[in-house]
This record gives sequence, C-alpha cells and structure tokens, in this order.
Amino acid sequence: LDGELLQNFGRPDTELLDADINYQPQKLAVDEAGRIYVVAVSVNQGLIELESDGSFLRYMGANAVRYNLIEYVWRMFSTDEQLARMDLFIPTEYSNLSIDEKGFLFAINGTSADSLAESKIVKRLNPKGNNVLKQNGYVPPVGDILNKKIYSVMVDVDVHSSGVYALLDSISGRVFLYDPDGNLLSAFGGTGEQAGLTQVPKAICYSGDRLLVVDSFWK
Repeated sequence: LDGELLQNFGRPDTELLDADINYQPQKLAVDEAGRIYVVAVSVNQGLIELESDGSFLRYMGANAVRYNLIEYVWRMFSTDEQLARMDLFIPTEYSNLSIDEKGFLFAINGTSADSLAESKIVKRLNPKGNNVLKQNGYVPPVGDILNKKIYSVMVDVDVHSSGVYALLDSISGRVFLYDPDGNLLSAFGGTGEQAGLTQVPKAICYSGDRLLVVDSFWK
C-alpha cells in the first residue's frame, strides 16, 4: 500500500515457451488462490498460467486452429516457395481476459471466424481450460453482425457479479452486454467527441453497477 516493490515476475522459466519469442506480457488476471493468468504477444498456445510465486504451471485454453477448405486444398498442390509465402495454420492469440466471481476466466481473441456459427470470440474457461460459455441467444456473442458477417473486433471483456458480461468493440466503440446464457441485453456507446462517446476505446471495467471505459485518445 505504500508503493514498495514486493516482487516482480520476469520471463517464465519453461522450455514450453519458444526461446525465439521476446516475452511481452500485455494483460493479466489473478484468481483467489493467487494464480496468475497472462496474455502475451506472439504466444498462441493459450493463456500462460503461473503459480503465485511466478513459476510456470501450464498453457490454458488454447484457441483452435482456423483455416478454410479452399486454402487447405491449395496447400496440397503448392510448392515449398509458395507455402513459405502463405500464413501458417496456427491458433489465434488471446487479446484480453477477465475473471468472474466463481473463478472462471473470460478470454477474448478479438478476431472473427470464417462463419458465424464457428465464432469463438469470447470464451468462459473452467479450471480444466475447457470453454463452458453458454450461447443460447439468437446469435453468438460477437457484437455487430450484418448478413452473417461479423463487424466487431473486441478489445476487452469484464464480468459483473450477476454474470452479465460486457464486451468492448474497438471498431464501433460500442459496449455489448450479454446475460449468462448468451442473450444480448443491450448495446450502447459509439465513437465521436460528444460526452459518452470514445475515439480509441481500449479497456472496460465494472465499478459496482457502472461501467468504466478507457479511451486512449488524448489531445
């Protein structure tokens, strides 16, 4: 509380983290047991789970590899040089996370999928790393949709004690609220210079029953 440094945590000591990767942690969450969950740049094996002393435990909740059938077939007949120029079939990285009162992790990857039905922009991960998010709404919790195409890129998520979770869209600047079953409750906000709007939304957090939104634009 006095601002004295107690401890810092550097690069996790594990062979599972590629030695060529420059370790850059960006986001984190801590559960009641003190375990630390980290989102790091260029780490696509999942969230990095650390013990309370900073020691590496495991990767958690890796995103599935995404590819389309046409590209897969094209790769079968491509030369080595052509393959080198193509994007690799690798899992997507997480971009942010939050933890609810029951200790479940809400994690987002921010990107859209090839089809609306396959979209897993937000996940609720249990202690085993399995996605147990309910999606019983008319459409998945992905934000703005038009003609079955996703137009939102989520940058943050936070969860209310009631189970309602908020997603922040960096494209429209809007906040989307979903109930625990995945039903869209409301969408509000936007981009602009008027009061209540943002220009470069970056983060969102519940403060009691209110929502705080960080706008990184400064003039």
